[in-house]
Amino acid sequence: MMEIGGLENNVPVRMIYIDDKTEVLFKSMASASRYSNIPQDSIKKSLNPTLKRRFIHNDREVIFRINK
Repeated sequence: MMEIGGLENNVPVRMIYIDDKTEVLFKSMASASRYSNIPQDSIKKSLNPTLKRRFIHNDREVIFRINK
């Protein structure tokens, strides 16, 4: 049985600013990628909290986490 393409991108994601802990909620990784200009593959790999991957958005440090 084939899997539907793009289904793994339909995961709610939070972008958290490190300095003041404010969050921006996105309904998918694709919308987070369009908003932050960070490649979708990088966001997908950074969802693992043990990697501690950080990005720069608007001269501020951000991390991405899955919205539960």
